[in-house]
Order: sequence, then structure tokens, then C-alpha cells
Amino acid sequence: MLVIFRFIIEDEKILEFLEDISKDKSKSGKFAFGLRSAINSPTSAYRFHFKNETFKGFEIIKRIFPFHEGFSIKDLDDAIQEVVSAGVMGQSFLLVFIGEKELEQRIIEETKTEPPDGMYF
Repeated sequence: MLVIFRFIIEDEKILEFLEDISKDKSKSGKFAFGLRSAINSPTSAYRFHFKNETFKGFEIIKRIFPFHEGFSIKDLDDAIQEVVSAGVMGQSFLLVFIGEKELEQRIIEETKTEPPDGMYF
């Protein structure tokens, strides 16, 4: 039996942003490394989801054995807490990564715009 935390991105704007990142090998490598670092655990597994080679989400997976004689409700609770904790770390990484890049893009766009007339001598 599996305990799974699934996070799938549906927002088209975010998916477009991630598609742009996937086209740049350096950025996509940093993104993948950062996300793997955030969700990696020696006692659970993870799986990435892609749509047309663009990252779309992830799953954290923990195997449990409820029919084993030593299994208890505590084991189930531990498994749930483990996948949720790793999943929240992954979500936090995505929020920071996407937020940082969005802010960076806004700053770049603002520096490209011409200042208003009469503002500078």
C-alpha cells in the first residue's frame, strides 16, 4: 500500500514560466537540483510529472505494510507526516523559485523602460 502526496500545477501562467525554464539547460538544471534537494528523503521516493517535457508537478511516495503484524496506527501517521512534510518543502521551493524569477523578470522589464520626460536633468 502507498501513501502519496501529489502536487500538480494547473495554472497556465506558471506552466508557461516553467516551459521557458525547461528550454534553458542551466536554469532547468538548477531548478531540478533545487527541487530534488527540497524533497529528497532516504525513507520515501519521489516522482516528477511532465507535460510535453515541461515540469508539471511531483509526488512523494511512501510504502507502508498495513497487513504486517507489527503495523500500527502510529506507522500510518508517521508515513503521512513524512510525505506531507516533504511535499510542503517541495511546494515551498516552487513558491520561492517562481516568486524570485517573477520578481527578477519585473525588475528587468522596469529597467528597460524609459524614464518619464522631465524627471532627470
